Amino acid sequence: MRRIIAAALLVFACAACNQQGLVQGSTEDPPEETPVSEEPTPAPTATPADPVDPIATPLPTPVPCAFYGIGAGGDLWIIDPAAVTAQLVGNSNLQNTSDLAVTADGKMIVITLTAAYQLDPTNAQAYPYNSGAWVQGQNALDVTPDNRMLVGGGGALTFLGSGPTFDVLPFGSAAWSGDVAVMGDIAYGSALDNWEGPDHLIRIDLVTGSVAQYGSFTAPGIFGLDVACDGSLYALTQGSPSEGILPRVFHVNPANGAVTELGDLVGPTRLWGGAGPVVPPV
Repeated sequence: MRRIIAAALLVFACAACNQQGLVQGSTEDPPEETPVSEEPTPAPTATPADPVDPIATPLPTPVPCAFYGIGAGGDLWIIDPAAVTAQLVGNSNLQNTSDLAVTADGKMIVITLTAAYQLDPTNAQAYPYNSGAWVQGQNALDVTPDNRMLVGGGGALTFLGSGPTFDVLPFGSAAWSGDVAVMGDIAYGSALDNWEGPDHLIRIDLVTGSVAQYGSFTAPGIFGLDVACDGSLYALTQGSPSEGILPRVFHVNPANGAVTELGDLVGPTRLWGGAGPVVPPV
């Protein structure tokens, strides 16, 4: 019996030692936790893109063989004159855009009555090109195969830089208006009729300087005129949104000045210029 009691006391004493050891071990301080910041890590600051300089950084070139139209409110269109369809590219946010042209080195130039701009042909974004008007009342523009710009306004056509100036309206019945289209050494232009009749077709020999009244359109307001990729000469009327009149497309035969109406152009409401490729394929 005493042995049993002694054994029990021994077990109790060992248990007490172990418990004391456990309590002493638990009094150690826990490791400190790294505080978590509630402030978000700032993202790297993006460097703003520099504005595009179309001279230092060339803009995209126009769609090969495309025929473009420009609206009075700066809206740029790709037009298929043979199919009489139009697709909007974008808006340049310019006003009174009176014509456009595509240069031999792939620039799209648009003019207003007071300045000139280069357009990005993918979205119609405009960049300053010339701060003033080249000629008074400029409203016609085209480019020769050797990349000379021909600008019309105020009753005359002139080459920029060097070259002759042509008095394109020796006719009392017409007033210079719409557009000019270069086909080799010959340029064709449209002119308003002073008696509110159909526009006149003018033929200008760029070598000899001779000017002739070559034919007549069947409608007024021919403000777009140029050569398309198929080698044909096409004309566009401006249209009249207030009267619900759509722009119309015409085919012009350079051999005899005959004009054929092709139909109404759905999409644009007021076109003030047209431009095809500089040198259409043969």
